[in-house]
Amino acid sequence: MWHRDREDRRRSFYTDRRLSSPDKRNRRLENKTKKAMKYLKLYENFDEEENLPGSDIPFDANTGADTSWTADIGGKKVTITLGDINVYLDENRVPVEEIDAESIEDILIKTDRDPNRVESADLDFPIIVSKFNGNFYSVLDGQHRAVKSIQNNIPTIKARILDLNSAPEEYRKMFIR
Repeated sequence: MWHRDREDRRRSFYTDRRLSSPDKRNRRLENKTKKAMKYLKLYENFDEEENLPGSDIPFDANTGADTSWTADIGGKKVTITLGDINVYLDENRVPVEEIDAESIEDILIKTDRDPNRVESADLDFPIIVSKFNGNFYSVLDGQHRAVKSIQNNIPTIKARILDLNSAPEEYRKMFIR
């Protein structure tokens, strides 16, 4: 709520008080989703929250907003979310780069994809690719965008690169197999 203008804060305050408990939880979940989705397009500066990309995208498995990885690391169950990765990339000032789309073709998950999702993928949003020992290792976010770029012979794609050589140890243990 910190980013809303005064009128929105006032309206939200009164609306939240009238909502039942499950409705409040749903609204909080939607707000968290909106905040997580802003990381998809961090290379732009936005003055107001309503201008954030993805703010109109619902929270469900089809959007990728709930992407996470879970593994037993050192006897402890560890979960890393796409949001965690974006926060790490932000804190380390990892920029959006243009990378050769064909250079990641071999690391895409080999599966049949819904042609409508591929065609509707927005190439303005950067993908997230991990890199290990100087080589691209896996596409963590943006499989459909990468496929669209390759299928349409678009030579480059916007990407943020998670360098696993310098990433936290639990990231290396999670993503290097």
